[in-house]
Amino acid sequence: MISTAFEAISQVLKFNLCATEGVVRATARCLELLSELNGQVLRAVFDEHSAIAAQVRSPAEVTMLQIGLLGAAPQQAMSYWRHVGTIAVETCSDIAMDSRHCLSESSPQMHEFVDSLLSGAFLQKLWSAGDAMRRKGPRIVLADETDGTMGMPLS
Repeated sequence: MISTAFEAISQVLKFNLCATEGVVRATARCLELLSELNGQVLRAVFDEHSAIAAQVRSPAEVTMLQIGLLGAAPQQAMSYWRHVGTIAVETCSDIAMDSRHCLSESSPQMHEFVDSLLSGAFLQKLWSAGDAMRRKGPRIVLADETDGTMGMPLS
């Protein structure tokens, strides 16, 4: 258990520094991966257009070859965004794992508490409450309600 306020502040500051370092590291890695991906895309586009320029003998051929490249554009765009999504998910996962590690290093008691929240009945109750709210639909909360209800349906 935390014995003094100074110890508590020290643990919070230690966690904040550690977590900030992890976020910066993960963000830098994310930017690096996105730069590599964009470089690969630019090289591929340049190579395709260089091949077109080497083959053409008239302006009509340029147009026909470029139209041929348009057929693959949707698949290429889907592949690009799939890679971007993978990079984003990996970055978020790295940040979460780093934060969890920082929490366990700075305050083992808080780490145990958070683990019990995320793995126990509390999370199930939270999800159940969220599902119930979604089933009821959006609500407007009125400040002057006196009948005990907290809102009324939007529709």
